[in-house]
Amino acid sequence: MTGRGTDRGTDRGTDSVTGLHALLVDAASAGLADQSPDGSMPGGHNGPYHDPETPVRNTGHWLRTFATAYHLSGESRYLEATRRAADYLLRPDLRPAGATFWHRSTDGKDRCNGLVGQAWTTEALVEAAATLGMDECRELARSVFLLHPFDERTGLWQRVEVDGSVLSEDRAFNHQLWSPPRDPSSWTPTRSSRGGCGVSSTVSRATCTCTRRASCTTTSATCSGV
Repeated sequence: MTGRGTDRGTDRGTDSVTGLHALLVDAASAGLADQSPDGSMPGGHNGPYHDPETPVRNTGHWLRTFATAYHLSGESRYLEATRRAADYLLRPDLRPAGATFWHRSTDGKDRCNGLVGQAWTTEALVEAAATLGMDECRELARSVFLLHPFDERTGLWQRVEVDGSVLSEDRAFNHQLWSPPRDPSSWTPTRSSRGGCGVSSTVSRATCTCTRRASCTTTSATCSGV
C-alpha cells in the first residue's frame, strides 16, 4: 500500500504537546498496544444499547485518534498506526456484498448500524486520505456514501444494509446530523499546520462532519478545513 504522511520529518515528540492535546496523544500511545497486526482495534459495543460491534467502528475512531496524535506530536509511530488502520478498513471482506460496512450482528437490528455506522467509517477513510495521501480511501468513502438515497420530501437519508438493500429512513437525529455533505465532490482532504478537519466544503455547521473534530478551528458557516 502506498501513501505518504503530511508534515513528515523529524519527530517533534510529546514534550511539545500540552493540555488536552497531551491527553489525546497519551490515549493514542496507550491504544497502540491494542492494535492487532492486521490494523484492527477491539470491537466494543454500541453505546447504551450494548450491541456487540465488529472491529470496523472502533478501528475508524482510532484511526482518527492516531492521525491526530501524529499531527500533534510528529511521531512516526502514530502515522504507521494510522496506515495499518486504513489498510484494515480497505479490506473487501468488511463489506461482504461489496456494499456498506458490516458493523454489528444483533437479532432484529440492521447490520449497517443505521446511517451513523457508515458515517463513522467514511469520515475515517477521508481522514486517512488527508493524512496518508491514500486516494483509494477517499474513493471508497465516496462509493459507500453514494449508495445511500436521500429523500427530498423528508430531507432524510435512508439506510443501506450490508447486502446493498435500501432500508427505511434513519429517524435518529444524531445519525442524520453526522452524515457528510450531500455532494461528495466537496470532500477535499485538507490539513494545515494547525491540524484541520480533513473535509473541505461550504455546508452549514449543522451538517459538516468536522464540527465533531476537536482540532477544527472553524467558527464561521464555511467549513474550510483550517
